[in-house]
This record gives sequence, structure tokens and C-alpha cells, in this order.
Amino acid sequence: MTRFSKQNKQVAQADYINSSSPFQPAMRQFFRLTNCVNHLLGQMPSFLFLCNRFLNMIIILTLLTPAAVNYYRATWYMLDLFVFPDDKLLRASFTFTVSFGTLFLIMLVGDYIKESLNARKAKEVWYHVLFFPLAFLTVAAWKGPWMLLDQITTPSLPSACVSHVMGFLVLVCTRTTSSIVAMPGYCSNERHINLSESILQGKHCVKNTSNTICGEIAARIFNSFVTVFIIGVAVVNYWRGTWLIILTTLQYLDNDLILSSVVLIIVGYSIWIVCYVFTEFLSTIPMNPPHSILNRALEQVFVYILAFGVVCSWAGIWLLMDACLPSDLPVTCALIGHFVSIAVLYVLQACINLIGSPTGCTVHNSEKLDGFDMGSYFEKPHRIEPEKQIENGAIKQQLIRNYESTQLN
Repeated sequence: MTRFSKQNKQVAQADYINSSSPFQPAMRQFFRLTNCVNHLLGQMPSFLFLCNRFLNMIIILTLLTPAAVNYYRATWYMLDLFVFPDDKLLRASFTFTVSFGTLFLIMLVGDYIKESLNARKAKEVWYHVLFFPLAFLTVAAWKGPWMLLDQITTPSLPSACVSHVMGFLVLVCTRTTSSIVAMPGYCSNERHINLSESILQGKHCVKNTSNTICGEIAARIFNSFVTVFIIGVAVVNYWRGTWLIILTTLQYLDNDLILSSVVLIIVGYSIWIVCYVFTEFLSTIPMNPPHSILNRALEQVFVYILAFGVVCSWAGIWLLMDACLPSDLPVTCALIGHFVSIAVLYVLQACINLIGSPTGCTVHNSEKLDGFDMGSYFEKPHRIEPEKQIENGAIKQQLIRNYESTQLN
């Protein structure tokens, strides 16, 4: 049955009812009730959509982000406590070598790993098993170059500024700027995504044009090297530089750790909320390729602002945990924080958000503006289609006219 035949059928039924004058009082109540129901049905999708997006924001900011930060913090301190605790340079060198070497090998055979997991019956379970070592390696890969840079260049403001600028420029040149965005800047729910397409994604700089085994191996080695050692180190550089700039600025707050952390959380979350509202508004505007240079430039600016807000929120939550959690039992606190945080994210099916660069990277698509995508924990409800809205509006207006005619009669 077509849209117009449905509309004519409902209008004809309304006219038939209006012609039966003995039932006019009952019909008046019927049309009044129908009018109210149609009004509620017209408003309900927008109301549900707003509730969904608001609840999505609350869950990300109050539960998922603190859990992710606590996991990184606890794992970071575990490495300090158990990996050459008396020698910072040796610990940094060892952590960098082992983590980056392992991730390079994993990225080299990443396609085969995912192909093997996809062939299994309980592939989701195996992917969740894989998330644990990948998340740990990601934290170790961040700590290694971070500590090496601190040992070589000292954690000073000039070093921070150079690290910040150089890291971001490398990512812009490789079109992977979204790799610096972590939770809450981007959030995924493992129920709503394709796991094999969401992890171990690298930068494909070269392709095997010769169609030979040697060419395939050479291309994989080069692409894995760029993904792990170039893009991965650039991401750590950006975060280190931004983090040190923020901590240097906080020295003007009289070294009050709690006050500094609260200010950082407010600033970071405020930036995130503005970006979140902007992307929700942007999703209502059709943006079809090809995209102009202005759109691409705005995308880079958006990612830069969002990433700065993410680093602020992480630094604030990290400092707040340093100030509030007990420090007399460092080993116990680190172990509890590590396992409790990842358990919470496993239960909420959001553990994949712990895995970031250099364990893969986010490459901007030439046909989409990926930088404006902030992900979502809850699946967005479907809005009413425009044709359906027109149909509902026409039926509603006809019923209102019929109801008014019954009142006049």
C-alpha cells in the first residue's frame, strides 16, 4: 500500500465517522485523543534522541573516561615499580625497545591475526582476550619514548613546546591527526562496531605494485614502521608536550593539587561538551564529497581543540587521583587500579577504547571528514524520515479539520 493510499484511507474513515451524527459526542473525544496521540508521536522521536545523546554524554564523562585514565595511571605506576625501579634511563630504554618492537611485529602480521580470529566461532571472546595485552603494550609504548624525551631533553617548557608542535605537524603531514584523540574525545561500544576493522589499522603509505611476495613483505615492513615508529612517536610527542605545557601553567595556582585538577577537569570537559554539541549539530547537515580545503582545515582545527580538551581532562583526573588515592601502598593501589579499571571497561564493553596509537592509527578518509566523528557509546536512535513526517503531518491536519467540523456541527 502506497503512502497516499494510506492517507486517503484514513481520511475516508474520518469522513465516514463524521457523517454518523448520533455518535458525534463519542467521535469528538476520539478525535481529541487522536490529536493528542499524534502530537506525542510527533514529539517522541526528538525527545528520545535528546535523552539518548545526553545519557551518552553522562556515561562517557563520569564512568568510561575516569576508568580509562585510571587504567593508564595504574599501569604507568606498575611499570615504575616493577621495571628497573632504580634506573630511569634503563627503564625508559627497555620499555621503549620491548613495547615498540612487539607492536611492530604485531602490526606486521595484524591482518593474519584478525583473519585467524574471524574464522573462529567465538571470535568476540578471542578479540576481548587480545584487548588485554594490546592495552598494556599501548601504555608501555607511551611511557618508553615519554621517559626517554624527559631524560634527553629535560621536562622543560621549551622542550614541551617543540614536542607539542613537532608531534602535531607530523600527524598533519601523514593525515592521521585523529590518532591523538582518546577517550572522551572518541568513544566506541564493542557491540556497535566491527572489531576487526577497529584495531590494528595502519597507515598504508606504499602498496605492493609488483604483486610478488618480496614486494608484499617490503610494503608491510615499511607501513608497519611508519605506523608504529613515526606516527606512534608523534602522538606521544604531542601528548607529552601538551601535558608539560599544562603542568607548567598550573604552577600559578599556588601548587594546590586538588584545585589544579578541578580546574583542568572543568576546562577539559567544557571543551569536550562544546565539541560534542557541535558534532551533533553537524550531523544534521549534509556534507558530501568532494570536501573543500576550508572543510579540511576546519577539521584539523576541530581535532586540535578537541585533543587539547582531552589532554586537559586526562591531566585533571590523573592529578585528582594522585591527590585523593592513598600513596602509602603504591604496589597495592597500582594493581587494584589496573585490574578494576579494565574489569569495568570489559563489563561495559568499552575496553577497545584503551587501545590507541602506536597500536595502529586513525587515517583520515578522503571521502569523509573523520575528524568530526566523536563516536558514541549508545547507538543513535533513528530519526523519522522526511517522507514519514510529511505523511504524519498531512494526516494530523486532516484529523484536526474533521474534529473542528464536528464541533461546528
